[in-house]
Amino acid sequence: MDPPQYVPPSLAQQSQSSLPLAPEPVVLSWSPARSHASGSGIPFEQPVPHEDPPQYVIAKKPTIPVTYTFSPLSFNSMILVPPADAPDTRPPYNIAVSMNCFIPSSFITTIRRGGTEYGDFVGDFEMGITSMPGTVFIAGEERQISQVLLKAGIQHAAIWTWKPRFDSKRILQWDTRSPIFTCHLGNSPKRTEPVAMFYPQTLLRNSRTSSGTTKKLKVMPEGQEHFDDILMSLLIIERKRLTPPT
Repeated sequence: MDPPQYVPPSLAQQSQSSLPLAPEPVVLSWSPARSHASGSGIPFEQPVPHEDPPQYVIAKKPTIPVTYTFSPLSFNSMILVPPADAPDTRPPYNIAVSMNCFIPSSFITTIRRGGTEYGDFVGDFEMGITSMPGTVFIAGEERQISQVLLKAGIQHAAIWTWKPRFDSKRILQWDTRSPIFTCHLGNSPKRTEPVAMFYPQTLLRNSRTSSGTTKKLKVMPEGQEHFDDILMSLLIIERKRLTPPT
């Protein structure tokens, strides 16, 4: 009988035998420790909290006058900043200005609550060089500005009456005849104590006065519930007061 002959492996067999063996898969597992009842040896699950998460404390209305500063936030927005010792140091309003794309000479001022552009919508108004009358939207209603804001006097020294929706509780009067503007409730001849005061910027900036000439708004405790109307009416008055007559 002829001796067995050596048969060389095929190329396929050679390539398979030269491949490295696949590593064993690594399995990760985690078995959290389970608490046992004291002395019983019986495991039990940790109780799941069922209480509601803690709520943010709602800031109370200030009981003292608060002076807010109009502080620029970006190229087209600003915020009202309370002083560091105020009962609530969060900015109450964000004010932003945007252009009407259909009328590039007309601008929309939008007021939102809080310090960002994502706060709750308060209202807006639009004014500019346009054949359309200026409008204001507040408290869920849009009206022409000429219907809710009346002026008695010249442009830079007048008494402005804010009468939204003919609601007597929301009527305000701004007196701009003195260097410090005062805001009063109602429109009766008998002047009440001011609920707000506005300090316009009157000095040119320099190294000594740059921090003392920013526009400020002082709101009394009685004016806090009218803050939306105070701010909206003031912004419209300043736009009208400082815009050159056409």
